[in-house]
Amino acid sequence: MPRYTIYSPGGNITALVNMEAGVNLPAMARQIMAGNRAVEQVGFLAAPKLPGTDFHLEMMGGEFCGNAARCAAVHVSGQKNKTELSFTVSGFDLPVSARVVGREAVLLLPGQFLRQVTEVRDGWLVDFEGIRFLVVDKSLPPASAKRLIESYRGGYPAFGIVASTGQGNSLRIDPLVWVESTQTLTPETACASGSLAAAVVRRLKDPQADSYLVIQPSGCTYQVGLIGQAGIIDKLVLSGEISVVE
Repeated sequence: MPRYTIYSPGGNITALVNMEAGVNLPAMARQIMAGNRAVEQVGFLAAPKLPGTDFHLEMMGGEFCGNAARCAAVHVSGQKNKTELSFTVSGFDLPVSARVVGREAVLLLPGQFLRQVTEVRDGWLVDFEGIRFLVVDKSLPPASAKRLIESYRGGYPAFGIVASTGQGNSLRIDPLVWVESTQTLTPETACASGSLAAAVVRRLKDPQADSYLVIQPSGCTYQVGLIGQAGIIDKLVLSGEISVVE
């Protein structure tokens, strides 16, 4: 079993591993998750892929993950003694940035991360780079969730269903995430990208707000900011506390 560090970004327990050449990432991720049932996902830290960046994060299924990105920023911040970091994440070609202050990690994503939003019969499809979400207005039983996954996941490496409730700029989410390569469907205790998806849909319904408090299943709260004007989102921001589990 490889050595790894476990973080909790307000839930969504994440294991981070140093990536080694020739390793089957999905197989290793399944091994780690089988050995520690609390772990919901595994990310692999690698050398920078782009000039001027600090590192690359490769997720277990090649997907994008906002919470793992924030955990990785905290991890590397401690190693490099830097509070401002630029890095790449699987599923997205452009660099992202993070600011780490104490236990809080703020993730900043360029507007290109959001590809499109489409209203469908069962809710709203929010297409990010590296992951797609279906935002619905109520929690679904497993049988219904599996049907929707098959109907809407397309060719994305990961697909999530996010039940979003609440009023105004206060939201509560209940996320399920399917990762194709590991064949895992996880009811996540917290979800960064799912929080962004819920906020994007809420802004479409009520364009007056541009910042949101999103309560996770764990009870923790994320702060989401959608920066831009006239319906165009130029930057997506997500922040919250992160702790080391082991």
